Amino acid sequence: MQATARHPLQNPGALLVAATGVLLGALLWRAPALLAAGLLLGAVLVPAALRWPLLPLALALLAGPFKALLAVTYPALPDPAQLLLGLALLAWLLRGLAQRQLLLPTHSVALLLILFLLFTGATLLAAQDLASGAAEWAKWLQVLLVMALVAAEPRRSTPWLLAALLLSGATQAVIGGWQFALRGAGPGHFEIAPGLFRAYGTFEQPNPFGGYMGLVWPLASALAVGLWQARQIRRHKLLSAACAMVALLAAGALLASYSRGAWLGAGAAAAVLLLGALRPAGARPMLLLALLAALLLFAGRDLWPQWIVARVGSITQVFAGADVRGVVPTTENFAVVERLAHWQAGAEMAAAHPWLGVGLGNYAAAYPRYRLLRWPLALGHAHNFYLNLAAETGLPGLLIFVALLLAAALQALRALRAARGWQRALALGLLAAGAHLAIHSTVDNLIVNNVHLYLGCMLGMLAAAQPRTNRASQ
Repeated sequence: MQATARHPLQNPGALLVAATGVLLGALLWRAPALLAAGLLLGAVLVPAALRWPLLPLALALLAGPFKALLAVTYPALPDPAQLLLGLALLAWLLRGLAQRQLLLPTHSVALLLILFLLFTGATLLAAQDLASGAAEWAKWLQVLLVMALVAAEPRRSTPWLLAALLLSGATQAVIGGWQFALRGAGPGHFEIAPGLFRAYGTFEQPNPFGGYMGLVWPLASALAVGLWQARQIRRHKLLSAACAMVALLAAGALLASYSRGAWLGAGAAAAVLLLGALRPAGARPMLLLALLAALLLFAGRDLWPQWIVARVGSITQVFAGADVRGVVPTTENFAVVERLAHWQAGAEMAAAHPWLGVGLGNYAAAYPRYRLLRWPLALGHAHNFYLNLAAETGLPGLLIFVALLLAAALQALRALRAARGWQRALALGLLAAGAHLAIHSTVDNLIVNNVHLYLGCMLGMLAAAQPRTNRASQ
């Protein structure tokens, strides 16, 4: 018997789709332009996210660095990167429940991160500012969730996530380069020479911007070399050239940030890249060229601009560790003395609360009780992430975090030994980026402006790069 076609009004699915379309159209018609664009984008992204959870995550990586700028220009607007991250995590969870398969990481980095979350959560029980502590704790929870999401996806998804990371870095580098040399104007306290201003991208501050560039350029550099040496010549040569361009842009923007911590971190990342290049014979000429370039730069140091010479020379003052209680700040020493004053306040907090600290995210709240006389204003953190962590979470929190860094480094070294081709380059780039983070964190806090999303992605890619026989147990 021939089946009769059902009238559209008798199809509940069609009715639901039609009703949703009518409702969406009405909202778009009456809503402001910005809200209408968001609704339309959401209508496209939600079904796509259920199929590809990494899609909204990649968009979150692109939108992440704009958080600080949007907070100034559109303070009532929610952070789009956080909305996209929520969509990615929700889609990942729903898909895992539907497939009855939700893979969670069990390697050493994940376990240490869980331990870090448990301990730092306990420090909030007696925190003075619970809201700030909870916000900081949520960042590290997001690092764990993003790492789990990225590690659970197939390896073929990694290049797309890398593309988002590098595109975001290139965008920020171009903005920073324009601020440094082309705009010709900027905040007065960012001016370093007539017509030249410190680059800060959309971070609104040069130091975290330089730190972000320090995570981008080593990764792009390692991929540029690894792809150039790949066997599939034509396609990989083009990708290698693109990565090399990103590396040059990011390295130039890092220099233009005028951040001493970023310069120190860049030196550590460069050392890791050079040591990693010793293994493949084809990379040795590049190593020799890099060493020759470093020698030429050192030999020609008398030709450097005076603003660079002075900035490099001031690095030793930061680590001098002098007591600045009686030092009168001047125009020349203000930045160094201010940083050391906050170091001393952080050390006083850690000494007074050695086991649980003053509570995660509570440095600023506790600062008035430990500040130096001439420095009444808290800067939000101690300008040294390790010291800041000791002040907020005590010695146990600091030790767990250091163990987490070491476990990630060992994981990268393991992948570096086992991987081949561009995946080995990826492991080397991640190890170099981690070296930058570890060194730069001695003079700043880089976990701002959604940078923690990038850390989660990098840790996830590192976990996915492990040898398949060991990924479940490490």
